[in-house]
Amino acid sequence: MNEKVVSLTDAISDNVRAGDSIYLGVGHTRWTAAASEVVRQWWGKDPGFELLMLSLSSLGTLFFKGGLVRKVLTGYSGDTFPNFTPNPIFASSYARGEVEVEHWSFLAFTQRLEAAARGLPAIVTRSIAGSSMEENPAFTRVTTELGEIGLLAPLFPDVALLHAPVADRAGNVALHPPLLESPWGALAARRGAVVTVEKVVDDLSEWSHLVRIPAHRVLAVCEVPMGAHPGGLFSGALPVESYGEDYDFWIEARAASR
Repeated sequence: MNEKVVSLTDAISDNVRAGDSIYLGVGHTRWTAAASEVVRQWWGKDPGFELLMLSLSSLGTLFFKGGLVRKVLTGYSGDTFPNFTPNPIFASSYARGEVEVEHWSFLAFTQRLEAAARGLPAIVTRSIAGSSMEENPAFTRVTTELGEIGLLAPLFPDVALLHAPVADRAGNVALHPPLLESPWGALAARRGAVVTVEKVVDDLSEWSHLVRIPAHRVLAVCEVPMGAHPGGLFSGALPVESYGEDYDFWIEARAASR
């Protein structure tokens, strides 16, 4: 067995490179520990990352403040707790041209990752027809015998970062719904995924029905309890305890990121 378990410091230093297109899994379970380690290692070094994230949040401002990001593909740039509000760091960075932004609907963003994960040249959508997002270069309209359809190009990150309840030492990762786009992002990544987990287990066979990311798509597994904090984690029948969102921390993070 090729064991994938390493420290988070080593996982990031070995697998995240300057200029990378980095996918951060949102879903229900956030990416906090892994993303924070990226920020620590690359702060002030101008790595020119492209950040792929379905929804930015207060924690995403760290990439902006540290000068880590040149472009963002996202469906939402703002804070989420205690309510949905614009964030001035995102807004001012876009307005000044310091960071380029490409907006997508949540559905189109997810579909593009799915197309990449499945090895498709394109995927059909009706999500953004008639909106300004039609101008994005990865979208086109095509006239067919069945009528006019919208096509999305696949979206390939270089590396994916996400948090999950458990994985085994080989790198098989078990996720409990709600999944949202996270498995597609991990499967779409060209080099693979760095996954933090609450617990590394020796045998996942009892929970094999919840394995969503196979070992051959995983670069490294890091045992990081509470790695989604201040986000929550629902583990269901998996052998770790669930925990909820830390609302007080989210509010503090929102205040600090303005």
